[in-house]
Amino acid sequence: MKKISLIIMVVTTLFTSCNTNNGKNPFSKLGSNLEENNDIITYYNNVLEAYKTYNNSYITKGINYFDKAEEFITKKIAGVPTIKPIKPIHVIIAPHKKIDSAPKGFTDKQELIQNAFQEIRRSANVMYELIDEITLYLDAEDYFDDKGKKLQDNKAKATIQVEHFNANAKILFEAMSPIVQQAEENILEDHPLKEHIISAKKIIAQVDNFISEVELQAQNDIINQEKLQSLYNELENLSSKSQKLTIKDDNFAKKKSSFNYFNQSIESFLGPARKLMRNSSNTNEFSERDYQEVSSYYNQIINSYNTFVD
Repeated sequence: MKKISLIIMVVTTLFTSCNTNNGKNPFSKLGSNLEENNDIITYYNNVLEAYKTYNNSYITKGINYFDKAEEFITKKIAGVPTIKPIKPIHVIIAPHKKIDSAPKGFTDKQELIQNAFQEIRRSANVMYELIDEITLYLDAEDYFDDKGKKLQDNKAKATIQVEHFNANAKILFEAMSPIVQQAEENILEDHPLKEHIISAKKIIAQVDNFISEVELQAQNDIINQEKLQSLYNELENLSSKSQKLTIKDDNFAKKKSSFNYFNQSIESFLGPARKLMRNSSNTNEFSERDYQEVSSYYNQIINSYNTFVD
């Protein structure tokens, strides 16, 4: 059976949590003075944004750059015409984001969270340095002297940093998630849209379960259609319930369109999910193309949720 080359997120269901700090945010009209809860959620959102930046701009782009550099060197040494890869442009983390010190609301997890994030940042910075070295290496054409050895050495070091980055990301978000969830529940206690938000979170968790099951089956060379169908059916059920929810509070009238968009993003996901199950049943393997399509729609769901709670 063909295995799909999965790009697995080590952190499941990463989406923005809502707090009551932002005066422009409709969710801030509750008037609750929950400073500690807000501090927890604000820190989480800032760390989440930084993690995504490091992961996308440093880690993922770095690995892709090393792969392209390896291909480039192989062709150059063989005398085959080729184009030198462009050094990736890294996004800078906004300096005003407060991410160095975790709020005291994280209690006994505070130090663990701070250390894990510092290690994530360190791995990203090391990756940046390794990329810089290879850029100079390619410019000087030193690969003609060592036959690409430095590239291989740096690529091996980069792989270690990726593993370190992912391991610490797992530690970081597993430590934060239950505390953030409780803080959000405290803030949402009397929220007019509490049912909508909880419903959306359940749907995202179910989508995540579905994709995780696909990844697990692909990694283990198995096809369990019964399990996938069960997860899919529950997702359809949750989606149907969500579509029946209405927003009647005039203070949240502007949220109607974003909540409808969220529901539409779920419906858009269901089609590719059915196609993935159908194709895997017919061919007895998961298609890379089907998996990437499902993953793309999953990202749209996360984006639509973040728009809803923004």
